[in-house]
Amino acid sequence: MSSDSNKLYVGQNIIITIKDIAFGGNGVGIADNGQTIFVPYSAPGDKLRVKIRKVKKRFAEAVIDEVLEPADCRIEPKSKDYGVSPISQYEHICYEKQLEIKQKQLVDQLTRIGKLDISETEQLPIVESPQKYNYRNKINLHPVRLTEDYLDYGFVGEDNKSINGIRRCELVKEEINKTLPKLNKMKWGKKNATRKKPLSCTIRSTTKGDAHAFFGKAPESYPWLVEQINEFEVRVPLGSFFQVNIPVAEEMFKTVANWVEETGAESAIDSYCGVGVFGLHLPAEMEVFTFDIDENAVRAAQVNTLNAGLVNRRFYCGSDKIIFNEIIHDCNPAETVIIMDPPRTGCDQKALEKICKADFKAIVMISCNPATMARDLSKIMESGKFKIDKIQAFDMFPQTSHFEAAALITRK
Repeated sequence: MSSDSNKLYVGQNIIITIKDIAFGGNGVGIADNGQTIFVPYSAPGDKLRVKIRKVKKRFAEAVIDEVLEPADCRIEPKSKDYGVSPISQYEHICYEKQLEIKQKQLVDQLTRIGKLDISETEQLPIVESPQKYNYRNKINLHPVRLTEDYLDYGFVGEDNKSINGIRRCELVKEEINKTLPKLNKMKWGKKNATRKKPLSCTIRSTTKGDAHAFFGKAPESYPWLVEQINEFEVRVPLGSFFQVNIPVAEEMFKTVANWVEETGAESAIDSYCGVGVFGLHLPAEMEVFTFDIDENAVRAAQVNTLNAGLVNRRFYCGSDKIIFNEIIHDCNPAETVIIMDPPRTGCDQKALEKICKADFKAIVMISCNPATMARDLSKIMESGKFKIDKIQAFDMFPQTSHFEAAALITRK
């Protein structure tokens, strides 16, 4: 226990060495009094002079005042507005180290948050992104008024209040960057500039090389986008969910399909299906039950399935806690593998209870948030019926602290 004399205080400058990177992107160092210090935009191995900006009971937060000795993995960021908005937390870290950090964080989240024993689980290497920059096919921007009839669009700043307008973003596709200067010239953009409370703007690009912008909620009358995913041509409603890094997503779709085949299951449930891309990659002879709460996405999933020449597929629309009851009644759980790719918030806990009681042959869980994934996996493991066979991370979001992860869970 430290004495009052060596307590940290706001505004204090101290020198620390960064030992690790916490989930979320902040570097971790230890002050002389033993207190943990979290420092954004730091790299493991950095020796830093930092300024304390917040002091909590168990930890403190600081900002870099000076890099005294840079870590071997520290590099020069590419983005001109790096550090202004918290969107590329790892851009100062070489890509090989980014992958190492994310691989470790997946294991840490499962063992620390989920209290899971993965000592006998096959830990597959993280799938890297072929494109380290200009990979995102979607961007969400907030408006900020510059003049009475002109809006700028950008990201929320480090203070979570200010909006920093951008001219280009190094993480997104060039089609999106080319669209940024045109927003105020568009018909919808001009209308948005006249609103008392302007709407946020979303820009999406496709594998066909086109870009589409909308303000607020996507209009349902807008023509569906067309994407090429592996050998499939896929229709996607403008406002429906779709993966942002297509090359990495393609690897993830193939990996999950291979895992499903390995189980020997006769049927599968594609839950939280979006436009049904996981289902497209499953064997043609397999019976697949597909559902999502997004009605437009389910309609697109039906179209995509028909266009791929696949039959023996059933489609449902509704929330997980309602639809699972119906699907479990329609399938034979003992010969069914369930694919679960829930929102960032994770699975509904009552839905998870139904899954555990149904005795599925196997479960494949996919998540962009390893913390909620760890929580949900822990719930499944509590049933005592399953074991975690494999885990794998997918670097869907290079230069950021985020990544996708998948786990294969089989019945004991």
